[in-house]
Amino acid sequence: MYSGNKKITVKGGNLGCIFKRGPGFDSLERQLFDKVDAFFCFDVCVMPSIIDEIRKEFDAVVVATGGSDIPKHFDLMKSELIIQVRSGLIEGRFEPCQVFSWMKTGYSNDLYVYLIPVNENRAVITLLADDITPDELDYKWKKMIITENITNKILQTWDDEYRGGRLKMNQLGNLYFIGNAGGLTDDFMGFGIINGIISGIFAADAIVKRTDYQKSIQTILDRIDKIHNFKLLAEKSGKDIWKYMTGIVGFPGIRGIIYRKSLVKFYHIGGLIENLIKE
Repeated sequence: MYSGNKKITVKGGNLGCIFKRGPGFDSLERQLFDKVDAFFCFDVCVMPSIIDEIRKEFDAVVVATGGSDIPKHFDLMKSELIIQVRSGLIEGRFEPCQVFSWMKTGYSNDLYVYLIPVNENRAVITLLADDITPDELDYKWKKMIITENITNKILQTWDDEYRGGRLKMNQLGNLYFIGNAGGLTDDFMGFGIINGIISGIFAADAIVKRTDYQKSIQTILDRIDKIHNFKLLAEKSGKDIWKYMTGIVGFPGIRGIIYRKSLVKFYHIGGLIENLIKE
């Protein structure tokens, strides 16, 4: 992890998992898809305006669109976040289990850049920037390339616009909002795939076993609220906050507690800094 003149390295054999995403045969989506015995109709745009008609035809409807348009249609958004994203496939020599991240406000504002190897010869580098327009993304990308002196051959790039946020509630009658459509992606580091899978399981339990879906996902929502405190602190403290936070995480004792102990997790620290935001 890089921020300013600080570099933090965390090593270990059980730090987490890297998921392959996208259309590849071994991607997480493809593996899950192959295990589901159901009919799928792909590439169909479901407009928010017809959700009322759909919910009348079925006992339950699970909204897993990965966006915020349907929650906005029902006035369920508590906060909204729009992020411009550009990824690039680059050539080079990489260690498949090494992940790098940069936190520099000069081109990512309050967000970050990460590099994840695909194999020994290729990696994906991704820039996430908030509070910019799609037209500004190209300038930010070029600034990142120049600033970090990235000379690797870029094979291809692709852009995306992430839309998410946090919801007032995750169930509205027979509508169940899961994953990113349910506001279950944290808005600091952008993690959400595990929350998406778990919330889908909880929604299924609620439909079949009549459990309380909102109560089932409350632990996830509490963790997301605590991680949200990091973003609030970054917005309040200005560009130097990344340097200070990276330094704190880099302390040998703190680093070991966060990454190697099961009792203290990243979101716990988010709960502790809540008082700093209120001051």
